[in-house]
Amino acid sequence: MLFSYKPIEYPQVIENFHVYVHYFFVNLFVDEPVDIVSLIHPDFNEMYNSHYGVIRNKLRSIHQQYLALDNVQKTLVQDAFNYNQQIENICNKVINPIQYTVLEENFAKDLKKFFDESWTLLSSKSGNPTVKDKCGNIYEHYCGLFVGGRQNFTVCPVCGLEELLGEYDACNDPDDEEQEKAREAYDHYFPKKLYPFISVDFTNLLPICHHCNSTYKHDYDTAYNGANRQACFYPFSLQEINDIRIKIDSPVIIDELKNSTDWSIVLETASGIDEEINSWDNIFRIKNRYVKKIKAKERIWKDQLVRKVRIKNETTTWEEFKNNLYGDIEILNQTCAIIQKAYYDYFFENLLPSYIEENE
Repeated sequence: MLFSYKPIEYPQVIENFHVYVHYFFVNLFVDEPVDIVSLIHPDFNEMYNSHYGVIRNKLRSIHQQYLALDNVQKTLVQDAFNYNQQIENICNKVINPIQYTVLEENFAKDLKKFFDESWTLLSSKSGNPTVKDKCGNIYEHYCGLFVGGRQNFTVCPVCGLEELLGEYDACNDPDDEEQEKAREAYDHYFPKKLYPFISVDFTNLLPICHHCNSTYKHDYDTAYNGANRQACFYPFSLQEINDIRIKIDSPVIIDELKNSTDWSIVLETASGIDEEINSWDNIFRIKNRYVKKIKAKERIWKDQLVRKVRIKNETTTWEEFKNNLYGDIEILNQTCAIIQKAYYDYFFENLLPSYIEENE
């Protein structure tokens, strides 16, 4: 992951739903009351009583089924609740998340239905008056992430290849109903299909571009590469920009990369985050995508570089020339800039001498 989201410092209204759900389970685990009424947060009553299908009936069933579990299964449910919401610790491999599959089958089914439908309820573009009144909507949270230039990037933080719909695309006119629909999809970083208790947890939710979310990630289990546990980038890390260098690696000098398979992308770091880089590549197919995009953009970049080399002022040193060119590459705010820089590196290290010679 190239960049991390700067989290919203103050609670958003939409996070109320997570608070209500948290209240329900914490009190269920502590007291195991027979009467479900005591498990419903006072501010949640209206939603609970007006949404029989999505909320009331499912919570009642979850309550009854939990009470019927044996102590071993109850402990598993409690561990899943306590572990799965520690997103940063899961990313860092401090703890392992617990999947639906290890919970009692019928209880797991009801739990999954509740969280899946709760997310649908919260993220619905049309919205529901009762839900909006108590929890706002996902659009407000989205704008909370971007308004006021909160993020220092405008491209997808996962790939850097696509532009995100940000403050001026989606949030500058909150009264515009059409604009309210203009936002990126939220990715469940650890899939809601696999893990309970994280569907409406906004430390597990981040906007990313359509290709990263829908084309590549899908329901990939971020915590595992096959059977192997893997560390991964925490999307809300205090490290806003990760120390990653994209390098074009080839055993021979290739004048036109698009016509060759004898080269590859290498992801380098000096920060001891190799495992996170590997999982980033595994999940989002980063190196493969970068190769394809470089092949698509190479001719444009090369023509621009060659043209500038040929008109370079004689009084400008090559170091100054290169610094000026690199200064025009906006990695945070220009699509494909991260791989454009990699191509510039390749050009200057391998191809420039022949063009200098040609010019002399």
